[in-house]
Amino acid sequence: MLKLKQSLIAFAAVLVTVVLSAPALAQGRSGEAPPTQNVNVVNNPTVQASDLYPAQPFQKKLIPQTTVGPLEACTTIPAGRGLIVELVTAQATSTSAEAYMVIGLSTTAGGENVTHEIPLERQVISSTRTLLGVTQPLRAYADPGTELCIRVVTFDGGPFPSISTTISGQLAPVAPSPAAPTQ
Repeated sequence: MLKLKQSLIAFAAVLVTVVLSAPALAQGRSGEAPPTQNVNVVNNPTVQASDLYPAQPFQKKLIPQTTVGPLEACTTIPAGRGLIVELVTAQATSTSAEAYMVIGLSTTAGGENVTHEIPLERQVISSTRTLLGVTQPLRAYADPGTELCIRVVTFDGGPFPSISTTISGQLAPVAPSPAAPTQ
């Protein structure tokens, strides 16, 4: 019991020494406290909840309105918002048992127009119809004010199919380009 008391007294003495010397250690060698610094806190009252999640969900069903010639449907990307395409789904029917189709998804990003080819896969073949479909995750981009188009190409020479395509993604704000310096 005596050793326990002695240990507690020694611990208390060390603790008191550390506590009493702490302010002197914080002051540094010269004995002076470091100079205070002004802090300017700026509150921006224009921050809104939408600023925390600037992307807006986008989904659009594109259905070509013709059954002859190339099957094509387009939508215009809103001004001030760029589109990030994340998923394309499509379903098509054809009267040809040998139907083979590709969807071309055309976008313009950074001033360059590109087409992303997405082949449809046969799902069901019957004596009178072929059902084709695809669910394609991807990352494609479209600039504000440009056209996003789908175009269906068939390779079997048969009649054009009925087709429905859905594009899903996000519309994100696009900062305006800085004006060129005037001279």
